[in-house]
Amino acid sequence: YAAPVYPQYAPTALAAPPAAPTWSAAPPRPAGPRTLGLLAFAAAVVAFIVGVVLGSMVSFQIGSGLAQQATKLPDGLAALTPVRSWVLVGEVSFWTCTLLGIGSIVAGIIAIAKRRGRGWGIGALIIAFVAPIFASIVSFILFGIGVATAAASYPGI
Repeated sequence: YAAPVYPQYAPTALAAPPAAPTWSAAPPRPAGPRTLGLLAFAAAVVAFIVGVVLGSMVSFQIGSGLAQQATKLPDGLAALTPVRSWVLVGEVSFWTCTLLGIGSIVAGIIAIAKRRGRGWGIGALIIAFVAPIFASIVSFILFGIGVATAAASYPGI
């Protein structure tokens, strides 16, 4: 027995399923001039060099000055009176380098996000984050060297 074939129900070729919708992402922004990244990198390098050099020099002088006055120093912050000019130089250089470092971090992040000197911006971030650690270590070492130098120079200490 053969099944009857009804024309309206005759099998037809199946069409391919519709293609999945494609979402076109916005085309990537072209890289802009790398001036912002270079500026961030330069600010980070200046903050690093000035911070290390001035911080080291100031720390050595403060350590040396405090060791020279070791037998006559009062308690508390008054002990810094003999080296107050070096403390002032240290404060000014510290805050100047801090502002330069924060500025280089901000400019570096913007340069990375806007593709305006991305490599320079990454370098600026690395230097800006490493600089305070390195400057602190060098300053502490030179403070100790300053104390030791003064102690060795003055037999009364």
